[in-house]
Amino acid sequence: MADPTPDPVALAHAWVAHLVDGGTTPWTDVLAAGSVPGRVLDAEADTAPLPGAQQLEVVRQLNARSAADGHGTHDPRLAAEVFAVAPPGRGALDLPLVGLPARTYGARPVDPAALPAPELLRVATGVLAERLVGELLPDEPTEPAARRVTGAVARHLPRRRAFRLAGPAVRVDGLRHRLAELGRRPGGRDATTYVVGAGMGRLVTDAWTTRVLDGAAPSWPEWLATWADRDACPRRADLAATADAWAERSGGPGRVEVLLDPGVLADLLAVRGPVRTTPAMPAAAVELLRQVSGVLGVLVDRPRRSRLLTEGLRPRLVGAAGPPLVVPAAYADWLTRRGQGLLGDLRAGGYRVHGPTDLLEHPLTDASVPGVGEPDDDRVLALALDTLADRRTP
Repeated sequence: MADPTPDPVALAHAWVAHLVDGGTTPWTDVLAAGSVPGRVLDAEADTAPLPGAQQLEVVRQLNARSAADGHGTHDPRLAAEVFAVAPPGRGALDLPLVGLPARTYGARPVDPAALPAPELLRVATGVLAERLVGELLPDEPTEPAARRVTGAVARHLPRRRAFRLAGPAVRVDGLRHRLAELGRRPGGRDATTYVVGAGMGRLVTDAWTTRVLDGAAPSWPEWLATWADRDACPRRADLAATADAWAERSGGPGRVEVLLDPGVLADLLAVRGPVRTTPAMPAAAVELLRQVSGVLGVLVDRPRRSRLLTEGLRPRLVGAAGPPLVVPAAYADWLTRRGQGLLGDLRAGGYRVHGPTDLLEHPLTDASVPGVGEPDDDRVLALALDTLADRRTP
């Protein structure tokens, strides 16, 4: 006598238990086989509502990552963490599994493994946001007061040029850290302010990255198109406006200099050792920050959201693999006009500019430098899952 056809609902509950235990078998394979590896079906075992297909597929892919590591580490609490989060944003809260009895309401049944990356990202970003909210951030850092050296000791010390660095954190933080390693910290009387710049393309991508870290930001294509339609320079990319603000505060343009190549700081500050700017974050990392920011926006206020992104999530994405974001070639004319205009504003303001001005006059796009013109959803999802599992691609 042939075995009776298994109850699909009992099969689904057994599959959920399989995933909680670290299993990686796709749902359609379970349906086709009529069984779940290592489990005995029990129709009475669980009558609780099933998690949505999105949550189940995220757990399955996380399990697959752990299995691929070869370390044999599996934490069932991660599955509980995923199941507890309702997918934020637009879309169904829970998608039913294909093969179960049809419902007369709600979303259509789906094969979890066939769900597109944006649907799974809704779950992954929700879990990351909840995890960030539950973490404690350190107190706001404060710079200790510099000890003043006077008298005979001061007369025998070499005179060192006082300085400060101005610009977005994505470019300046790494420089401050490197200079501190070399024994130079910003501050001091009559300090020269160095506005840390880059090529026009990097200025624009850094401007969007900074907007993302500050709070809610539109998508990269939408944001870029808005500024190009205005034929204007993004505010956070405007080196001349930044220099003007510091000149007013510091006593005139003679106290402010602009760096298109931060490597010249080694000579300007007479330090021994190379000084390089921080590499641009991968496009997928910035887009992941943006999507998590959208979830945090309904959980915490704006200042805390910015700190959670900058101090909580961003450090975990440092060193992530993937190409950086670059301005698409379709915007080459706009980028060139804005770069040449910016250089003209700096010269008109009387600011000393260090580094090759070609970086502004003839900016590069994705047609001539490595990178991508838009974040890729599959890369963003892979990075989100790697971050959830506390691992990153090498």
